[in-house]
Amino acid sequence: MNKTQIERLQDLNLEYMEDAHFNHMRKPGIRFVPGTGPVNPRIMIIGEAPGRLENARQIPFLGRAGINLANILDDVNIDMHDIYLTNSVKYLPTETSGKPRTPTIEEMKSSRPYLLREIEIVNPGIVALAGRIPLLTIVPELAKKFHEWHGKLYNNRYVPLYHPAVVTHNPSKKGEVRSGYASLRRHAYGEMP
Repeated sequence: MNKTQIERLQDLNLEYMEDAHFNHMRKPGIRFVPGTGPVNPRIMIIGEAPGRLENARQIPFLGRAGINLANILDDVNIDMHDIYLTNSVKYLPTETSGKPRTPTIEEMKSSRPYLLREIEIVNPGIVALAGRIPLLTIVPELAKKFHEWHGKLYNNRYVPLYHPAVVTHNPSKKGEVRSGYASLRRHAYGEMP
């Protein structure tokens, strides 16, 4: 009997949660944050790693980044409920002090095979790489060429984009961020309505 996509995702999540490469991330209060959304979507958006709110609720793209993402998607006429959302690294990366930090290269490398399998199982039409971490995890050869590839389709599947949190930290980038997501809309659905 073939397993459904949902069952395969559940098995993949269990593997990730049991992988010894992530033992150092499993601290008290740090929870696994799985991807969420429909399978076989037109768009999958991969973020960097869970933040504190995502860790608490075990849902990706909450808090300010999630609000920014919802606003940007609404602005370019993409229904957020039709998108599969996930992160490159599934645990909130923290310093020993408990302060959040950027995922390490080792954490990205350890997450890469799981993320590639998640993409294969979810089977999206287009994969948006929102930020430097997913870009380094999936297509590291583009990391130094981000500005050249922002909003463009790479390898008929991947679209490098700014992370929606950029708008919070640098409001002057809002137009550039929006244009990237508008390009994502065109790659996934055709021309803007």
